[in-house]
Amino acid sequence: MSVRPAAPAGPATPATNLQQTAQRRSERRVDDSQQAERSQQARAGGKAAESAAKLGEREQAAKAEQQRQAGARVEAAQQQVKAQQERATLGRHIDTTA
Repeated sequence: MSVRPAAPAGPATPATNLQQTAQRRSERRVDDSQQAERSQQARAGGKAAESAAKLGEREQAAKAEQQRQAGARVEAAQQQVKAQQERATLGRHIDTTA
């Protein structure tokens, strides 16, 4: 909020009125400009927070996908080992019956 000078002690003249009006308009423009700047900074801060949240979600999704893929690789390796064990057992069974 701006501090306005006190009105002159003499009678108000049209020139004085115009000067005071111009001064008040100038002060309002400065106030409006400062308010617009604060609003813009607040919006930018909100967008930055939103962007950070989205980045966090993407990182979390990427980690979950990596874990899923690692789990799938482990499961595939376990199935391979099981199949090899079954073939080995089947091979021993064939050898003993021959």
